[in-house]
This record gives sequence, structure tokens and C-alpha cells, in this order.
Amino acid sequence: SALEEKYYPRHFATGVRMRFTDGSTRSATVVDSVGTAQHPMTREQIITKGAGLASQGDFPTGDDLAAVIWDDANGGIELAKALASR
Repeated sequence: SALEEKYYPRHFATGVRMRFTDGSTRSATVVDSVGTAQHPMTREQIITKGAGLASQGDFPTGDDLAAVIWDDANGGIELAKALASR
């Protein structure tokens, strides 16, 4: 995508463009959104996001995700296991 070409790998940009019923459009780009290395989520934000995901189906709770993410000894493999375990 154009955002990846412009910003990646130094940044993880996201963008949106909306077209309204009157034909007008609005767009916005965030270069380092919440949850990236440049703008990491707090433990409370992780718990809240996890709780929101868990409410949508069979996902780990926010507390479960935060425990895995905040334990540096676990690494990405343990996070993947936690997500896949539900």
C-alpha cells in the first residue's frame, strides 16, 4: 500500500478515507497508532482491548493477554499460544 511504501519499516501507519452521502470525503492518517513500538499500549489499555475482544467471541480475557504481553520471558510465541488456546 502507499502507506507501507512511505512509512514502513520505521513506522506502522494506518489510514482511513470516508465518503459521505453528499459525495464529500474525509481522510486521516496516523503514523504511529496506539499499540505500535513508538506508541505502546499501557497495561490498562491492553486489558480493556482484550476484554472487548473477549466479549465478541472465544478470545482470552484482557487480563490473560496483559499477563502474557507484560512477561518479557514469554515472548511472542506465548502470546500466540494464548490467542490460539481459546
